Amino acid sequence: MLALIGFHYYSRQPFDAATQDSVHLTPEKPKYPGGLWHIEGTGSEQIVATGLYHENITDSELSFRVIVDEPDYEQNDRLDVTAMYGLERHALLVQPLGAATAIDGRCLVFPNTLQHKIEPFELGDPTMPGLRKIPAFFLVDPTKTIPSTSVIPPQQKERLQELMNPLTEGTTVPFDAVKDQLAELPGGE
Repeated sequence: MLALIGFHYYSRQPFDAATQDSVHLTPEKPKYPGGLWHIEGTGSEQIVATGLYHENITDSELSFRVIVDEPDYEQNDRLDVTAMYGLERHALLVQPLGAATAIDGRCLVFPNTLQHKIEPFELGDPTMPGLRKIPAFFLVDPTKTIPSTSVIPPQQKERLQELMNPLTEGTTVPFDAVKDQLAELPGGE
């Protein structure tokens, strides 16, 4: 069983973002194999909690784990580390936290410090198609400034070319040289 510790925003309103995901199952494809371990968003997005609402599905599990630090141990003392902490050599340093049941018509909210994954599930009635809708709501820490386009430069190649044109006009730098450099950027040609 997972317990969440709340925190107070006092006078600041939390910001939320939403996405919609869905899993379509049919009699020909009646099973969902499960998802991958992940944490929502990126560090710069400052997501503090995730809420998932499930509708028109049979109950399924959402598993959780957390990254742990490597314990202190004497060099080459792998047997004791394995016996004491259950950590195998070259294994991921994660601690399983269990799972929560996603129940139809309820919202499951958890802190974004936990890695999570959707466990396999299948159609309740294998003769009928089914749909698992997963609207996800992300609560963003209102005490943190979220980078926006006012501080992040444009990422699109075309926009960078527009910005570079005035800089190369009237100079000896050929635009083709600038274009070659732009091609080296992610998303370049």
